[in-house]
Amino acid sequence: MFASIDRSAKFSILVAFLVISTASLRYIPFMKPLGLDLMNIVVYQKCASHSSPYLIDATVCGDSLGRGMYYPPFLFHSFRWLRGLTLDRAMHVWTPFLLLAMVGILFVWVRLIARPPRGNRPWEVPIFCGLILFQYPFVFEVERGQTDVVALLFFTAGCFFFVRRKPWIAGALLGLATAYKLYPLFACAIIALGLLLARLKKGSRPNADWLRFGLGALGAFAAINLAFYSDSKLYFFKILPQVSAMYTPASTWVHAHSFTSLVGPDYTPFSWAFCAGLVGLWGWATSRAILSDELPLALAGALAPSTYFSAFTFDYNLVTIYPLLLLLFLRARRIDRWGLLAFGSVVVFGDRQTFANPEAAIFNPTMHIALQLAFLTVSAIAVAQPDEPQVSTS
Repeated sequence: MFASIDRSAKFSILVAFLVISTASLRYIPFMKPLGLDLMNIVVYQKCASHSSPYLIDATVCGDSLGRGMYYPPFLFHSFRWLRGLTLDRAMHVWTPFLLLAMVGILFVWVRLIARPPRGNRPWEVPIFCGLILFQYPFVFEVERGQTDVVALLFFTAGCFFFVRRKPWIAGALLGLATAYKLYPLFACAIIALGLLLARLKKGSRPNADWLRFGLGALGAFAAINLAFYSDSKLYFFKILPQVSAMYTPASTWVHAHSFTSLVGPDYTPFSWAFCAGLVGLWGWATSRAILSDELPLALAGALAPSTYFSAFTFDYNLVTIYPLLLLLFLRARRIDRWGLLAFGSVVVFGDRQTFANPEAAIFNPTMHIALQLAFLTVSAIAVAQPDEPQVSTS
């Protein structure tokens, strides 16, 4: 039935849904001050100017929620420019940076990585990109003054070089993304696995791109952490285990999407087995995309599930799914298949209030995460399939 709908009508329905889904913005848990997460970095930049932030008690620096410094050393030291600024002044700089950076990221994916034909309706792409900037995850990211967009910048730059067959540089940039936010580690594993499987499938071709990519990522990650050796040692051996243990609740949080939250601490081995399976599935899909020379969608998909594997993730981290949704939109325009994009848009941008009650029988936060994981699973299978003949976009 949906297939019989006119293509223009499908796009109009998508636009209408994205406009309506902005109603979810009222469920953002607005807290004072504005930029609550950036405040944590601001106060520690001032408080730890002559010592390690990981040695300072959480109650000393003046964080309003009593938080310690939980961010990796590379991220923390990249914000030294904050030391002379108040939180208000910092947000005046950081907010427009997030907006401009996200616009630039979407532009690079469309024009420099995917490079789709313009077609007869080129205005559809900026409309879609503009609307997803007003959806819950990105607005939540801006409201908290979060930092995922920087990791997404490194990842996007790496993908730019990857599609140009420069695995060393691509790996190094993804290694920097991992040092910045840690969860791109899973994207690195997916891409390296995809390269290796593609080489094994096409064994006659002497290709060590998987090794070049992996060494580039490992080298950049190691180099940046060695540059902050003392802080890195404290962070990885003391702070990270403590924080991971603190953010593994038995019940699912309304504004969290960690898979460990879905299953609870009593079933951690199952959660890691599932995560390993999802990495393997996307690695296989990436290898198929490499062999069919359809890299961009697979690269975007490699990052999309990454934040679900961390012990503590929140809905603002879902900006990592934006490249995948954008590439699915470009795919839908090309082959006139909109079902997968519609499914992803509903579970990522849909009304949060529908899934806001942890005690609900069906539509609860656990179901929400399960649907998002189902979308990522189906997306991997779709990426692995040969592309369909192009259709007119008129």
